[in-house]
Amino acid sequence: MNHSFSFSAYFREKVEQHQSSSTLTKLLVSYSRDVKPEGSPHYVQDNIKLHGTDIVKLIEEKGAVVYVCGDAKHMARDVLQAFSEIFAKEKG
Repeated sequence: MNHSFSFSAYFREKVEQHQSSSTLTKLLVSYSRDVKPEGSPHYVQDNIKLHGTDIVKLIEEKGAVVYVCGDAKHMARDVLQAFSEIFAKEKG
């Protein structure tokens, strides 16, 4: 029995299912450890700041939920700071 499993294929399939059902309308990816495509955000907080206006609007107007996957011990402070900055900028 072959027990090999491709996480990237599994998650790609799940993301595609959510996109086709319109459950997921936008996915922002950060490449902190991987080789990143040219011009891609490096860290999660970079993506948050880059899309701050849209994020604040979605949270306030649509009740959007933001999921951040990563190392809570080391990156949580910077991610929280990025959220504070975008809300301060957008809301004064």
